[in-house]
Amino acid sequence: MSKRRDFGFLRRAAQRAAARPFFVARDLAAYMELHQVGEEALADLLGCSPEQLPRLALCRRPDPAGADFRSEVERIAQHVGARAERLAQLLREVDVVRTLRRAGPQQDRCDDRGMLLAARDRGASAAPEAGPTEPGASGAPTEDAAAPGAEGGPPEQQ
Repeated sequence: MSKRRDFGFLRRAAQRAAARPFFVARDLAAYMELHQVGEEALADLLGCSPEQLPRLALCRRPDPAGADFRSEVERIAQHVGARAERLAQLLREVDVVRTLRRAGPQQDRCDDRGMLLAARDRGASAAPEAGPTEPGASGAPTEDAAAPGAEGGPPEQQ
């Protein structure tokens, strides 16, 4: 068989493997979709040739919680001539995104893309554009305002 034909078989096998969590192919496909990049950009990121991506895709995915995750990633990277730290970063990033998506958006905590929103007081209007201009204008109590009945403090409520 020719080398070109072998590459075609590997490529098709890698495409099919993308549907199975056992293979690195699933994470490569998820990363490319997440970042809207193609195989050339992915290969460049990993430091390997695009022809090596099907071989990488068909490797068994290392267990991210396993004690030997690092050594498995290094072995896979060496097998295809990729940079181990970049491959580990890709696998970890895809894991995090997958976990966040699995958790689902929580009302009032996520925007429409599932990203967490910053905390703020309910019912508070937008923050003023200019910062405080005088002491105590930030809303935090000043030393004088902290003591009840202190001169310049808040008036007593009746």
